[in-house]
Amino acid sequence: MKETLLAFGATDLASGDGRVVLALKPQPFFRTTDPLTGTGNQAKPAPMQQVTYAMAAPGGADVKPITLGVYLQTKYGQSYVQVAAAFEGKLEKLRAVRLPDGGCAVLDPAESDLHLFRPDGTRGATLSLHYKGSPAADIAFEREWLWFTCPKENALVQFSVRERAFVLRAGGHGIFPNAQGLCSIGGLLYVCCGAKGEGFLRIFNPVDMDLEDTLLLSAPPVKYARCGDGSFAWIQNAVYALKPDT
Repeated sequence: MKETLLAFGATDLASGDGRVVLALKPQPFFRTTDPLTGTGNQAKPAPMQQVTYAMAAPGGADVKPITLGVYLQTKYGQSYVQVAAAFEGKLEKLRAVRLPDGGCAVLDPAESDLHLFRPDGTRGATLSLHYKGSPAADIAFEREWLWFTCPKENALVQFSVRERAFVLRAGGHGIFPNAQGLCSIGGLLYVCCGAKGEGFLRIFNPVDMDLEDTLLLSAPPVKYARCGDGSFAWIQNAVYALKPDT
């Protein structure tokens, strides 16, 4: 895949309502040098700012500033006000997925706890997502199942929220090494993987339990998202637009 730098200093990449949004941390320098290739302009001093938020253009050409409210609503859906109140100070560090009933599931990777919010924003159950004692990194919802990545087990795990039980594990033989970011697009699961400087995006079919494709990247991705014709990856501390190699 061809990677084009869109934004430096990324701390989050999320999607929802046909949008892809970013959180960007304060930078002590204006840095236009690509951290993957080392090309671009030299850094120069710049004033420190608070965390800023941006939206990626559907075609992946650029990003534009947005408000905190737009970022939160895109990531957490109609429960965003209640989620923001419950997790003030760590909203960029959480992973979230919209649920079919309009509710929201929020993963705190630091504790590997899954927090469920009902469509009206009220709190539901809080569940532990430790698999064989190892924490989850990200979550996605596909059909009636919650899926999560487990980096220490190099695995993708299927979980029943209703039964509060693990259903199955997919992985092994280097399929999902250091599995991190996860999202569901068009009935397929996109798993961010990589180790030892090698990065790739595994596309997994949860119905056939088989790999559909593998997209090679120059370094392990943290998160993947798509909007319209645009595909985006959070790699190291930057967000890139992805295009097929020609």
